[in-house]
Amino acid sequence: MTKGNEMQDEICLIVAGLHDDGCARRAAMALTGVHGVLATRASHASGMVAVSYDPAELVPAMLVERLEKAGFTLADTAVDIE
Repeated sequence: MTKGNEMQDEICLIVAGLHDDGCARRAAMALTGVHGVLATRASHASGMVAVSYDPAELVPAMLVERLEKAGFTLADTAVDIE
């Protein structure tokens, strides 16, 4: 995917502990300050956080690290969205 001149990828992270909208917002906000993150969407109903990011600026492991620092536990799998 491209947006303007920048490259963009999207990944969905499966996150445990998204019990309500507040938890989902907190997970999304934990990622919004990460350099290279373009957008986030989180849903407690699906238990997933979708992140659009610039692959030249970060790798998905950085997202996992940030969520874990915020107190969330991630599943072993993630889904890349083409």
